[in-house]
Amino acid sequence: MTAHINFDDLRRTGEGQAFASLFFDIQAKFLLTLGAAEHELFKPIVDIGIESANEGLTLLQARDDARQLILPDGIGADIRVLVQGRGMGPEPWRFQTKLF
Repeated sequence: MTAHINFDDLRRTGEGQAFASLFFDIQAKFLLTLGAAEHELFKPIVDIGIESANEGLTLLQARDDARQLILPDGIGADIRVLVQGRGMGPEPWRFQTKLF
């Protein structure tokens, strides 16, 4: 589904309901701070046991799809993520760390 969202209104509405805005940036940054690059899909091919050519092709397609979510020229640079919460505790969540 594709939608255009007014994030300013969404953020203000949440904050008006005592939600704190914890993260607002591109999807690629959000996924990378959550550890997406550590996922099995990003392991070197030689470290993944591939049993057949068909399995290898499926893996390559999955890797390409996943990379599109985190590469600067992929869809992950076009999609925005807003995370709001309340009562989350004092420790920052992983996505709140400074990546860039």
